[in-house]
Amino acid sequence: MNYLGYTILKTMENKEPKKNINKITGFEVIANPNGANGTTSDEREQVCWNYYVESLLANGKGNGQAAALKAGYTRSSARQITTRNWFIARLQTLRRKTMFVKAEKVLHKTLNMEAVDEEGHTDVQLLRVQTDVAKFITSTQGKNSGYSTKTDDAMSKMVDMEQTPEQELKAKLFEKWLKEQTQ
Repeated sequence: MNYLGYTILKTMENKEPKKNINKITGFEVIANPNGANGTTSDEREQVCWNYYVESLLANGKGNGQAAALKAGYTRSSARQITTRNWFIARLQTLRRKTMFVKAEKVLHKTLNMEAVDEEGHTDVQLLRVQTDVAKFITSTQGKNSGYSTKTDDAMSKMVDMEQTPEQELKAKLFEKWLKEQTQ
């Protein structure tokens, strides 16, 4: 190697790497050591989320900062972990799932309430609520069983949806039961 090449290499070895400074904030930009960027996720995200859920289950309140520190985030990143898009999205999904479970419990409780008291009187209001709940559940959750009320453009002129013989029998039995209860 010639003298000039050796000098350049030696000079480069002794220099510290150039710092990447953000022109707007003036702070140094540090690349993610785990290779994550705007399109790839950091493996620490899942670890952090698991610690967060663990703390949520343990004491009823999650601690995002502590979870992030345990997952290996720096202190400054850990302080802001709950503002990250991936964290917010997972938190919203968790809240929706929790609300759905609570709604199912309320629906179940409502459907299991006795519409007839010990004296044989029917609570018509409760019976209407139970019927509305049953219709809602069958139209939203029973789509694959033929209970859907959705019609496509070709079928939009249909007033009543077609029922299978089993569904017709269930409807007749329900009507009979309803008559008996209101008499």
